[in-house]
Amino acid sequence: MGEKMENTKTAKIAVAILALLMVSSTIVLLGNAVQFHPASTAPPISTLADYGDIMQYDWPRAGYDEGLSSGNPGPGPEKANILFKIPTSGNSHVVVFDGKAFLTSGDRVYAYDAISGNELWISDPDGSISASSNNNLFKLDDTYFLTQGSTGISVRRISNGDQIWQFDFPAGQHGMPGSGSYFGGHYSDSMQMWLMMYSDPSYDDPRKQHAGVIAIDLSDPAVPQTEPLWDWWADTTAELLCSGDGLAFLGSTEGDIIALNTNGTVEWQAPLLGGVAQQTGMYYDGKVLISAVNWYMTCLDGAT
Repeated sequence: MGEKMENTKTAKIAVAILALLMVSSTIVLLGNAVQFHPASTAPPISTLADYGDIMQYDWPRAGYDEGLSSGNPGPGPEKANILFKIPTSGNSHVVVFDGKAFLTSGDRVYAYDAISGNELWISDPDGSISASSNNNLFKLDDTYFLTQGSTGISVRRISNGDQIWQFDFPAGQHGMPGSGSYFGGHYSDSMQMWLMMYSDPSYDDPRKQHAGVIAIDLSDPAVPQTEPLWDWWADTTAELLCSGDGLAFLGSTEGDIIALNTNGTVEWQAPLLGGVAQQTGMYYDGKVLISAVNWYMTCLDGAT
């Protein structure tokens, strides 16, 4: 009898301990739950306090720089906080510089305050060239930017979007057939030139496309240009890849990388390990990196 009472007592103590543990766990869970905040009520990040003056970190073109390194030296946010969300008719890459965020749609350029999202201006000059390709807006300097389209380029003022001048491409097909929207023109900061690929439909070898490059002088963006600075032609199909340190790099269907200098002459030409070299390349720290249709990535010394 005494043993049975002792077992009952022990069982009651065990149940009491279990109940205490369950209550304690509930309290802990409730206590922890208080520490979680929905994202919508999280305190907003102060851009000035957390980043300093973030307007010093431009994103002046798609791909960031002429080498298409796609890396900005500025800091990134520690958490996802939406500063603004606005409707817009722009449908291009977002480019940010001088405190403004830029988008393009057709011949229009939209400029917004990069912190508040407020619309600053819309540039839609009569007769301007429609911006196209996946990389169509470039900062030239602290006063001007450039848009490219299928028929030419337009130089406009950063402060208000006023068009300063435009250049209409010579008669002929810009870009290589079927790839012009992917491999458009290219602005080289180090060369201070706008470079554009051409194909020549009158080329005497129907099996190939005669690829050419024209260069537009942008050493002073305020000065209108009416003629190319130089042109260069290759006996193959090619595309502009990237540029850096005063050289422009092309990739050909013959599997070669070609480097052109500021005079429009070949600085060097090098074969890859085989395959088409018409893939997006990158120039970084004096090196050209490219993947070709051969399952290899190749790194070349940009100078040689």
